[in-house]
Amino acid sequence: MNRIAVVLNQSSGTGDCEAAAKTLDELFSAAGRQVRIAVASGGHELQAAARHAVEEGCGILVAGGGDGTINTVAGVAVERQIPLGVIPLGTLN
Repeated sequence: MNRIAVVLNQSSGTGDCEAAAKTLDELFSAAGRQVRIAVASGGHELQAAARHAVEEGCGILVAGGGDGTINTVAGVAVERQIPLGVIPLGTLN
């Protein structure tokens, strides 16, 4: 079973990533899936968190944030040829 990593952008939307991380952890646990959730801020931190997750062996990478977040994390997913999930948490989402 593929390991799932979620990268949330603290700077996106309301900036309440701690609540989102807790909810996501509960939802994945209820579905019987383990998830690693990282909270980052800004492009360089997001990219580093996504790369770190992939290096640790995640098979599914999920981006939580706005357009910039999704673009940054998608770049890592494409590089590594792994599936990308999107959680729209941007200001206008």
